Amino acid sequence: MVNLKTTRSAWIDAAVALLTDEGVEAVGAEALARRLGVSKGGFYGYFGDRARFLAELLSTWEHAATDGIVTRVGVDGDPRERVRELARALRSEEPSILSVQTEVAIRDWARRDPGVQAAVQRVQVAQAAFLHALFRQYCTEREARYRTVVAMSVRLSTHFLPDEESVDLVVAELLR
Repeated sequence: MVNLKTTRSAWIDAAVALLTDEGVEAVGAEALARRLGVSKGGFYGYFGDRARFLAELLSTWEHAATDGIVTRVGVDGDPRERVRELARALRSEEPSILSVQTEVAIRDWARRDPGVQAAVQRVQVAQAAFLHALFRQYCTEREARYRTVVAMSVRLSTHFLPDEESVDLVVAELLR
């Protein structure tokens, strides 16, 4: 008989989907085990308890939303192409660690948890600094600040926009 172990990342991925679909209150060992079709033992073996698991989930999101984006987009090369790559990276429709739906769920969680609120603030500061530096490579200081605000605002509102064409229009303007 083959003994397949549920990976640490599988637990995190399942939690991202559950958090996005149902909120942080739904994220727990039993619900995740049910979603993965496994026993709860692996959860406790990896994470010990729900509080440590949620801390790791939040840390994973924070890393993906900051350093992970920088790694994907890069720090060298044509800044406009890097903006295009950033737009592609952040347009996921599936619940993933970087989807807008997941970020909205994390921001909802932050309304009730000061530690999560601090993580959201750190991510916002890091993302704004990254965007500003990127735009500054081809814009004036004032224009780079403006584009940073627009990019961050549109990112959070993409699921409210009527169609992809609206986002494409904003990205095109950010590239000019």
